[in-house]
Amino acid sequence: MSETIHCRILDKQAAPMARAPYPGPLGERILAEISAEGWGR
Repeated sequence: MSETIHCRILDKQAAPMARAPYPGPLGERILAEISAEGWGR
């Protein structure tokens, strides 16, 4: 996967999560702003 996002938790470019952790707008916002590594912290 070559796509990266700027993770708000890690404050760096990182790989995104495979899917939203919650349904709806909140899940989409988390998917767009938090990386897989940041979510696991």
